[in-house]
Amino acid sequence: MSSPAAAIVLQLCAALLVLAEFALPSGGILGIAAAAAFVGSWAAIVANLPDLVALFVAADLLLAPVLVWLGIKAMKHSPMANKSELRAEEGYQVNFAYPESWVGAEAKTVDHLRPAGHVRVEGKVVEAIGESEYIDPGRRVRIVSVSENKIIVVPLEDEQ
Repeated sequence: MSSPAAAIVLQLCAALLVLAEFALPSGGILGIAAAAAFVGSWAAIVANLPDLVALFVAADLLLAPVLVWLGIKAMKHSPMANKSELRAEEGYQVNFAYPESWVGAEAKTVDHLRPAGHVRVEGKVVEAIGESEYIDPGRRVRIVSVSENKIIVVPLEDEQ
């Protein structure tokens, strides 16, 4: 194969290997192969096609974002992407609700509520949202609203 043809073939191989790296679990091997093909193609371009270097630079700069976009689209069909599903049997909780009995209960802030943060209520640390202001850690608060997985708190008056 002539050197100009080899440069073009190596560029195409590098592009295909980049796409394959997005879709196939290779541990980076396909990415390394793509980089090697890319470097080889540029060596052939510079050595044999010096007049076309600018054309290849422009083509590579235009095709790189397209390849990344296509790779991201291909990722959803990847065997690796399908393994990242969260499942209830593995301990992930999707639907939960805090008890309505917590309305009116006192809690203590664990960290800053800006406006969201964490409070300790009945020995459990849970996420909460301050109703109107920033609340410092260690402050006592009252739970004024519980709506499924959202807790709204206000600081107690005697704490200000």
